[in-house]
Amino acid sequence: MKVKVTGVGLYIPPKIETAEDIAPKIGKPVDWIIEKSGVSERRVSEIDVDQMGAMAGKEALGKGGKPDLIINASGVPKQTIPDTSTFYQRELGFEGIPSFSVHCTCLSFITALNTAASLIHSGSYNRILIISSDSNKNSPFNFALTRGFDSHHPLQFLSEYSLGRICDK
Repeated sequence: MKVKVTGVGLYIPPKIETAEDIAPKIGKPVDWIIEKSGVSERRVSEIDVDQMGAMAGKEALGKGGKPDLIINASGVPKQTIPDTSTFYQRELGFEGIPSFSVHCTCLSFITALNTAASLIHSGSYNRILIISSDSNKNSPFNFALTRGFDSHHPLQFLSEYSLGRICDK
């Protein structure tokens, strides 16, 4: 299959939260956080995943025009109905573009890229925007952290980010 990635976008939140900031929230020492997660600092977004994803998507699109399909490839969706992909579309200022999500946890982007390549190869679409935008706010691990449960899983310490990629024929 001949498919090209013709644009890449990235949004990394400017706010940094250190292990020292997290320690009092969970009642664990800084060394424990770093030992269990390997994370001494992480990025934390003050905006929602749809806004983060739209910023990365806009950068990926560049001056190339609208996509004819949007795929959400986030590990944890903002919500199920309506689909998270529709929020990206709204934030990008588009209407009427088909969109859907691929939910495969950490493999969502790879699965979305394979899906996009297949759809382009079949002739169904020519330009597909894939957005992966993750925030700990929607994570079950963060739910445990903020509710005081003793479930300090290393994944709850990961950074928030958004990636956008555009695939063309």
